[in-house]
Amino acid sequence: LSSILIAVPTLVLPEEIFFNWGWRIPFLSAIILTLIVVYLKGITMETEDFKKAQAKLEAQEAEGKKQKVGFIPMVKGYWKTLLLGCGTRWVDGTFYNIFIVWILSYCIGWLGMPLIQTYIITIVACVFKIPFTLFGGWCAQKFGMTRTFVIGGLASAFLSIPTLKVIELSGGNLFVTIMGVVLGWSIAYNLIWAVISGLWSSYFETEVRYSGISFVYHVPSFLVAGLVPTICTLLIDYGKGDTIYVGIYSTIVALISVACAIALKYRHDRGMK
Repeated sequence: LSSILIAVPTLVLPEEIFFNWGWRIPFLSAIILTLIVVYLKGITMETEDFKKAQAKLEAQEAEGKKQKVGFIPMVKGYWKTLLLGCGTRWVDGTFYNIFIVWILSYCIGWLGMPLIQTYIITIVACVFKIPFTLFGGWCAQKFGMTRTFVIGGLASAFLSIPTLKVIELSGGNLFVTIMGVVLGWSIAYNLIWAVISGLWSSYFETEVRYSGISFVYHVPSFLVAGLVPTICTLLIDYGKGDTIYVGIYSTIVALISVACAIALKYRHDRGMK
């Protein structure tokens, strides 16, 4: 939806007007989305686990026994799980920022594709993402979240170099570029995206779950989000447009995240934090 909201004024408005003030239109439209989110949050019921934890804390407070919950107890009790969780987050942020963020500047700068085509790439990739995210959820129910994550991670590692090469050798062909992004991101990666929040939830007790998931998602963000486009730009410049180095980088990241997911499962099965 965000890509559509940016693509429409790009098509409708003259380029000078778009870059002067037209780009503000999609950002201002986010106000509507904010209102929707606030409304949905207000009517969403809490989980049974949360209700039980809340009742337990209220009972302890009534007895004068206040249990410490929140960030500090979470770090002390779950620091190994937090580190491994950050490892599983690495593939998530890296593949998103390669195939949805950085690849667009690569398509414009190295393949000479028009700006509007990069929006089309993102829109189509996200359309394909929807059914494969649902497919990932089905796989999680049938095979388990860790196994689904591992399959998605291995598939991402296996397809990373080939799909980036397909994009590189497409010569700026829109259809071929879309196929490369769909294969590398919409299909393989979304087996990971479908289960990652549930996977993290399963490794934290209810009392520290919100803090734990927030830590795992946000703390490594400067590595998995902020630096990825810069790293890829440096690698592509070093290779003079050759995507092989970016492919090797993303493959290594995917394999590290797979190893972290397996280690988390092993620790969880042994009852360790």
